[in-house]
Amino acid sequence: MRIALEVAPLGEERETSFYDLHLFHAGCGSGELRKHRQFSTNSCMLRCDCGLVVEIFDSGHAMREIMAAAIDQQTRVLPPNSYNAVGDAVITVSSRAT
Repeated sequence: MRIALEVAPLGEERETSFYDLHLFHAGCGSGELRKHRQFSTNSCMLRCDCGLVVEIFDSGHAMREIMAAAIDQQTRVLPPNSYNAVGDAVITVSSRAT
């Protein structure tokens, strides 16, 4: 299974964090993914209105790839074991068209 996420590109050079990014479930049309930091598991849950749930581990690997996609607008495949999603899905992140 493949899951495609989109990230809004960063327009101006300023300091930002993963939690400031605008993430979307590609092709879904449900709007921005909701981010909820899980302090008990040291991770971030991404939730879409369609029911998609992705857990991004705070190890940094997936978060760094998502941040890089927002900066350079290049498509990335998130490293295995840096997230948890249904059915061992492969997650790609690309820049959202503005």
